Amino acid sequence: MSYTAPVYLLQPGQRETIPVVGREIAVIEADKDFLIAVNSGEPHFITAGLQLRMENVFSNIVLRNPHAEAITVRLGITDGAIKDNRASVSATLPVRDPGDLSSFSDVIAALADVEASQAAILAMMQNANDQRIALKVTGQNSASGNLPGSAVMIIDPSLNLNGAVFRHGHIVASAGTTGGFFYGSSAPANINNNALIRATNSGVDKLSGYVLEAGKGVWVFAAGGSGYFSASWDYLT
Repeated sequence: MSYTAPVYLLQPGQRETIPVVGREIAVIEADKDFLIAVNSGEPHFITAGLQLRMENVFSNIVLRNPHAEAITVRLGITDGAIKDNRASVSATLPVRDPGDLSSFSDVIAALADVEASQAAILAMMQNANDQRIALKVTGQNSASGNLPGSAVMIIDPSLNLNGAVFRHGHIVASAGTTGGFFYGSSAPANINNNALIRATNSGVDKLSGYVLEAGKGVWVFAAGGSGYFSASWDYLT
């Protein structure tokens, strides 16, 4: 059995592909939650204390920091199984008479101010999903039309300061056409450079939920023939 526990420092918006063979991943430590994908599949949020066990052996892990600050992540990776044998910590818990309203003095004090109580209630109601990624719309965040014969910008690298979520991309290529979405720091020179998705010769392809690293953009164009595209996206704050 193999086991490693590497530490990764992820800069804001950084996407890191790690070639590693295993079957189970444990998040031993993490400053904040982050995105993880196995075998370059669909990314999902994960945080410290959680584990992933795969039915089949994976060959790579993709980590993505969606936050505006750097985070440190320590993973436990094995081709066997990881079990947490740490014992729970016990302690004496003071209990007050629920009939004694002084037990709720903090709540009563907050409720004395209506605005403060509303803010407190909203803060308690806000779950982790609400706080994970803040999205902003900067300029146009959707596009569609006929496939252009030269590169047309979809996601602007100069606006992509903290990463972007490519919500969906849809390509329809007519006969004799190869077209798609392409990413990079500047417009790709041809249809063989950095394709996110590509459709060829009366083909159709779709992409959804792709996370793009900061400073990168997306372009759409085709070679020969004609076709149709549509896309939507959001920038991370």
